[in-house]
Amino acid sequence: MKVFVKTFGCAMNKADSDLLRTYISAEHEVVSDECKADAVVINTCAVKTQTENAMIRQIKVLSSSGKPFVVAGCLPKINMPRIRDVCPHAACVDTKSMEKINRALDSAVNRSPAFFSGEKRTQMIPTDNKARESKVIAVISIAEGCLSACSYCGTRLARGKLQSFSQAHIEREFDNALKNGFKEFWLTAQDTSAFGADCGTSLDALLSGLLSRQGEFRIRIGMMNPKHLFPILDGVVEALKNDNMYKFLHLPVQSGSDSVLKDMNRGYSRDEYFGLVKELRSKIKDLTLSTDIIVGFPNETGSDFEDTLDLLNQVKPDITNISRFGVRPNTTAAEMPQLHDQVKKDRSRVVSKLCADLSFENNKKMVGKVQRSLVSGLGRKGNFEARTQNYKPAILTEAALGEFVDLKVKKAHRTYLDAELV
Repeated sequence: MKVFVKTFGCAMNKADSDLLRTYISAEHEVVSDECKADAVVINTCAVKTQTENAMIRQIKVLSSSGKPFVVAGCLPKINMPRIRDVCPHAACVDTKSMEKINRALDSAVNRSPAFFSGEKRTQMIPTDNKARESKVIAVISIAEGCLSACSYCGTRLARGKLQSFSQAHIEREFDNALKNGFKEFWLTAQDTSAFGADCGTSLDALLSGLLSRQGEFRIRIGMMNPKHLFPILDGVVEALKNDNMYKFLHLPVQSGSDSVLKDMNRGYSRDEYFGLVKELRSKIKDLTLSTDIIVGFPNETGSDFEDTLDLLNQVKPDITNISRFGVRPNTTAAEMPQLHDQVKKDRSRVVSKLCADLSFENNKKMVGKVQRSLVSGLGRKGNFEARTQNYKPAILTEAALGEFVDLKVKKAHRTYLDAELV
């Protein structure tokens, strides 16, 4: 049987899809064209209400196609009733039971509504490098679940409590991919800064080990909850100074209001976040900061929103992922008084305009700089995308995929740079 894996969502979902393809290839043929597939695995995301709605539309389309399909990823744990409403016979597998994907495919062929679910990952096998979506970027999961209990988050209900994967396993994955020509490594988790807290190690110890490898490559650290970065800050800063590290951090703040942060149960204050960013920028030259903002959280007043705008104006993030609050099932925030949708839309427009302007101003500071960069992907118009030392996307008209180049930034845009080879 020919099987296509369709991936949505975060970097960890990308790593999960690589692993799903590894398992599937033991019994079936994995194809890269959905039209040529006999069956489809849809690896879902449900972090936002809007994303969940998009997943449900995808499931409806697959159901009407007549092809057997399996719903994998976070949605089965977050909102199984919605899956059953649109497709009562859907076969499902959660993130803890991916080794059962071939049994789930059998169930899909038989139109059996089986749901393969577990409490923790019980088996970790090496990802087949041929199954990776990219031939340059290897996405490596270092942990699943988290230590936090954010009041709005449905993903933690799907991923569970923190389960750090063994450093030996991570190093084997890294070494194997490095040996096979991969140049960029994404270390991913729901909260990478919490890695090792459940087994006596830490992210900075992991980075120190990986950075001892020889050769030229790049490591990108995934999303961190600021409160778990504080204890390991010195070690992470030291790692970021290494040439093989992207000078990039994803530190979601979510709100600039202490009142809202408390209702979110984020575990830090506005001033603590601002102080953390200030210290990082003082120690890491040209650091690219990515953050997340939720607008329209329950009980967010106009004053709270102004606090968020003020924080953004002070922090000036390079990248801001903006979400209008949406209720996630079985979360504390779902029980709070909700704001009107129009209020959320209005605030979203204001913060989107501000963050676009901040990104553009930051990118303009790169013009004229020469950067050692990795050509990691193809552009939309037949060109190439390289990543600078601080992980800015730079577009080149000519390059070789997977090669390190020296480039000069010629022009800045809001979300990317134009560059030429030196």
